[in-house]
Amino acid sequence: MQYALKTFVTAAVVALTITVAHPAHAQSADTLAIGARLRIQLRAEPPAKAPARFTGVLARADSSTLWLATADGAPLQTVGRTDIARLERYAGRRSAGASFGRGAAYGALVGVGLSGAFLIAATIDEHRNPCGDCMISGPIVAAVIAVPFTAASTLVGGLVGLGFGRGDRWKRVRQP
Repeated sequence: MQYALKTFVTAAVVALTITVAHPAHAQSADTLAIGARLRIQLRAEPPAKAPARFTGVLARADSSTLWLATADGAPLQTVGRTDIARLERYAGRRSAGASFGRGAAYGALVGVGLSGAFLIAATIDEHRNPCGDCMISGPIVAAVIAVPFTAASTLVGGLVGLGFGRGDRWKRVRQP
């Protein structure tokens, strides 16, 4: 019985590590290339409720100003670098496999967590109310049910990630 509990705890730690851990990429001070698609969030001014945020293509840049072409064909938008709170560069679309994998990791984490909780509850119940004439104990039933339940929650999480996880990826660019 302790083996099953240790297995679930180990699986939960592994799933949590996969889900939460991010690669240790150094945020390099990227040089912005002309033609790069940028997403800019400006610093909020006191009367404004929320900072302005817009997307455009870098047309020109110098040490103090960025000139961006917006999608609507308006004149170039000038933005002072000191006015920028957050600057991000377009890094492509998230692939279907990455979206499925991320959703599956969350689904597995939920499945392992709930299965572990059911296993602990069944073990506590077994110790409080021992059944001498039962063919199969409650913790064994919980452990047997936990495997397909975790597999199903992993699949459902992957499908949810596939449906909702696709989208643009943006990489934060530090200001020089």
